[in-house]
Amino acid sequence: MPLALLLLAAVAQDFPQPTLRSVETDKTQAAPGEIVRVAFEIELPAGWHLYPAAPTTTGIPTSFQIEGFELAGKVEEPEPKTEPAKGLIPAYQYHEGTVRMVVPARRKAGSKAGPVEIRGSMTYQICGGPRKECSLPMKLAFGAAAPAPVPAGADLPSSGLGGFLLSAAGGG
Repeated sequence: MPLALLLLAAVAQDFPQPTLRSVETDKTQAAPGEIVRVAFEIELPAGWHLYPAAPTTTGIPTSFQIEGFELAGKVEEPEPKTEPAKGLIPAYQYHEGTVRMVVPARRKAGSKAGPVEIRGSMTYQICGGPRKECSLPMKLAFGAAAPAPVPAGADLPSSGLGGFLLSAAGGG
């Protein structure tokens, strides 16, 4: 199949979306320059995977854009699985099932101190299904006020409904 038709098929294909089960923060207030740790619990449909935040040999790394904040370090994520090389396809890393990513986010300079509101989007590429297809880069929107904080120095909860649930709307 010519490349143009493959790209058109990828655009026309309805790909499943991950579910953003919860978002939790370690603070409810932040001043400019202050770092807030934001934990995202992402559930992927069975038979589908997405790529880690750290670059891998193939695929689009998962990334987060949070309004009023900038990335302040490496995204914490579980050790990804590795698919071995097959023919011309190099080995690559991926996540499947439910994955928790913690994003260190610094409140941008020039903003006002105040409540932490986590609004933005997650950019990702999802692959899998019966035909082993991959989507073009996709976005999953999120947004809500921060829940009650976790005490300073404590780890963020690792899963469950301890945070708050978000309505997720995606786009292509």
